[in-house]
Amino acid sequence: MTTNRQTIIWLCFLACLFLFGGANFLLAPLMMHAGPSDFTIVLLYAILGAIGAQAGLHAIWCVLAPVGFAKRFAVGVGTGLFLFGAWAVGHAAYVYERAYYGPDYWETVLTALLCLPLLAIAVQLPLWMMRMWCGWRILYRASPFRHAGFEAFGIRDLLVATGMVAVALSAAQLGISRGDSPADVALLPLVIGAGVAAGISLIVTLPGVVATLRARRRWLALPVTLLLYMIVVFGFIAIITAIEGRSPPREAYYGMAGVGGSCFACLVGVMLMARGLGYRLLWGRRQPEGRQSSSPDLLPCDGPVAPVGPFSEPD
Repeated sequence: MTTNRQTIIWLCFLACLFLFGGANFLLAPLMMHAGPSDFTIVLLYAILGAIGAQAGLHAIWCVLAPVGFAKRFAVGVGTGLFLFGAWAVGHAAYVYERAYYGPDYWETVLTALLCLPLLAIAVQLPLWMMRMWCGWRILYRASPFRHAGFEAFGIRDLLVATGMVAVALSAAQLGISRGDSPADVALLPLVIGAGVAAGISLIVTLPGVVATLRARRRWLALPVTLLLYMIVVFGFIAIITAIEGRSPPREAYYGMAGVGGSCFACLVGVMLMARGLGYRLLWGRRQPEGRQSSSPDLLPCDGPVAPVGPFSEPD
């Protein structure tokens, strides 16, 4: 990797990180000040969509990024804490404006922080399934490991995954055990929410990765992906209608569509940036020697073809 390309990658990474951090910072103030007929409500919907895109992009990095598992984990934790900290600072700024720093503020921040790992793992789950069963991985198009085989989960990998899920569940249980309800009862809505997050990631994140880093006909793949985002949005509206027994106001349709459109634009925009930097989505087993790749964007390579495990990646 040339020095210039490394510099461009770092600049793009930092630009995205600070833009998303700024969006998180503005979330709490906008939620408190946005009016139904004010421009700030449009900005609020855009920020909510950007937060959804952050979850998908964070999951893509933690599962598919072309670096070793230790680096993926360290950078994933670091960026997650930075983005969470940006939201917490924005929340603190609003609380400071209202001149109230009570125990409820710190309890809210601590509970959100402790519940975050479980939700992050839930969003990653569909990607881990595709990595484990289909050999999904993102590599540079000229990488010498492009034809590497892919190993199934081993005992060590299962132990690591089980341990991480156990830690996330314990943290979430600790975070919500401060309430009046028993911890196991209070944990149930969070587990249901994690299941919903995994389902949304399955419908939204996976097609986004394929449409941007794999599809040849992006002019067709991207509109289909946007349609899936809108299906999720209006699915939520249908659920709300069924629960409340009446249809939400017209503004709610516009707002939810704005959230879905913003999420699509942010996630797809960043992934297309990665494509422009030369990264592609690969899947399947090692190809036979001399066989031409099915993707015209991937260059032939010479070099080692060591198998790649779920928790490892050639650096």
